[in-house]
Amino acid sequence: DSARTSEPSDPADYKGQHRRPSSFRTQHVKGATMSDLNAHTTAFMSTFNDGDYDKMLGLLSPDCVYMDPNGIEHKGVDAIGASLKSIFDGTLGSVQYTVSSTMLDEASDRALVAWTMMMTAADGQQSCVDGLDILDFRDGKLISKNAFCKANGLAIRSVK
Repeated sequence: DSARTSEPSDPADYKGQHRRPSSFRTQHVKGATMSDLNAHTTAFMSTFNDGDYDKMLGLLSPDCVYMDPNGIEHKGVDAIGASLKSIFDGTLGSVQYTVSSTMLDEASDRALVAWTMMMTAADGQQSCVDGLDILDFRDGKLISKNAFCKANGLAIRSVK
């Protein structure tokens, strides 16, 4: 199946490779233009590799909600910006995302994006995490980002 890809599970497998965001794996009829949803998804995901924090913030709706991989909810542009700042400001080192697949649901303006985030520390040490974002858009703005990551432990939260 051409939509399936395999990514190295060991960070050492990435060494020496030039990591750029892969193209989104959506199928289009020959001559068709990119869908609005695909364009919005591509624009948002590209901000992370481009290091464009301000553009990322500009793509969020004022009432956007981000559920991070630890189950913590961040509401509004300022709270989301604060929670994602470390990806852009070098706190995590040099960060590159590789998108392995994208599924678009045009009817609901929802995109599912599978990715690998490679982090390279100042000393050259590399680590990576695989994840999935569920992105919901309205009127060209992101209204919800629900992030999931593969981890050694579960992020369990209490239910009120």
